[in-house]
Amino acid sequence: MKRVTTVIAVALVMCVVFSGQASADAPMLLNYQGNLTAPDGTPKNGTFAMDFAVYDAESAGNQLPTGSPWGETQSVQVTDGVFNVLLGSVTDLPEALFEGGPSDDKGPLRFLEVVVGGETLSPRKRIGSAAYAINGHTGSAATERMFAIHSTSLSTKCPIPFDVEDYDTGNNFDSGGTYKYTAPSQGYYQVHARLYIHDAGYDLAIAFLYKDASEIGRAVAGLSGSGEGGITISELVFLEAGDKIWVCSTRRVRGASPQKHSTFGVYRVP
Repeated sequence: MKRVTTVIAVALVMCVVFSGQASADAPMLLNYQGNLTAPDGTPKNGTFAMDFAVYDAESAGNQLPTGSPWGETQSVQVTDGVFNVLLGSVTDLPEALFEGGPSDDKGPLRFLEVVVGGETLSPRKRIGSAAYAINGHTGSAATERMFAIHSTSLSTKCPIPFDVEDYDTGNNFDSGGTYKYTAPSQGYYQVHARLYIHDAGYDLAIAFLYKDASEIGRAVAGLSGSGEGGITISELVFLEAGDKIWVCSTRRVRGASPQKHSTFGVYRVP
């Protein structure tokens, strides 16, 4: 039987921006981004069946949670090797997934296993400690989270109109006008934006993260011949109460399909 030779490079670029404790109706999702390439490094294109599960070891080990293991399958669109999925969007992530041991000196041991087209990819990727915010924390900082989606194709580039709020615990994001997030209190915030670009005739795009009138982050990405591609910005920033942050792009973003929504998330670090 011929072995599937597709390989994958993955990164958990933004862990969790939701808390199951804050609201019984709050979604519990992990934003997972990766690059799918052939053995020679050629980016893959197309739709791939991907299976996801969480284990307590890099190899072998036990699928979690014990007794009622979580797992889901998604049909994932890959464009120029880039894909982005929200784990938990098919099967809810149980809070027990991130509770208990085993652990090491860096914290609890949780590893994401990905199966692409029937091939189990190895090694599994460790889930960073920020993911444990999914269980919630005590104190007001734990309730300061926001996640928004840009759902309309080929619209305004600056600021990008993230017009659907999937979750905004403090009502701090204006999805109906300025498209800016206002920090409710002083502290550190993890900010993450994932943009899907679709602007025919261009081969390069730049995305910017702004705090008030100052640029605080940028990312550059090449585009395909049809002007499509993905850009990710992920920054840990210090904000004063009242500071506003937003995202811009030199090219138009798209949001026509569930697998190509552009997203903007903010998490107040406890």
